[in-house]
Amino acid sequence: MSDCLSIFWMVLTTGLLLLLFFAAVSNYRRSRPSATVPDSIVPHLVPVDVEEEVLSRLSPDMQSPEHLRNAVTCLRRMARNAALLQRLGYSQVSSGNNLISSLAQQLVAAGVNVRLYAFVGLSKLYLARILGAHRVSPAGSVSVDVLNAYALLKTSAGNLAALKYSSWQEALTQGL
Repeated sequence: MSDCLSIFWMVLTTGLLLLLFFAAVSNYRRSRPSATVPDSIVPHLVPVDVEEEVLSRLSPDMQSPEHLRNAVTCLRRMARNAALLQRLGYSQVSSGNNLISSLAQQLVAAGVNVRLYAFVGLSKLYLARILGAHRVSPAGSVSVDVLNAYALLKTSAGNLAALKYSSWQEALTQGL
């Protein structure tokens, strides 16, 4: 019994040390300022067809496994695009121009909202997938909140691109 308990504590301690090391390395990498430009962001943006998702929410077979898969894909794409645009916003927050800095802060805040709502929606969808679609209604998972937050994200990205990166404005808004 004591051998099992000592092995448990050693594994737990090792796991916590690895977690602490990972957090320190990721914090160090994040603290270094990096110039993020749309050249590195635009090719990685994945288009999200929000209108298709709204229409599929209203369909009668909204609890089918295919609908759950489509909703999960849509939310993942939204979260990925928000994370990429947050990187762009973080790189401009400390800009000398107050207008660019405020637009970058709006972009970061909009990205946080999209990622939060996408996380909540994904949690509901995975719960619906595990428990079966008949027990949990996924209707609220792709709610109006995430759609409004994504629209605000697109607007914020367009505003920042129009002011700072005018040559990339069209490509950035098309990529979303």
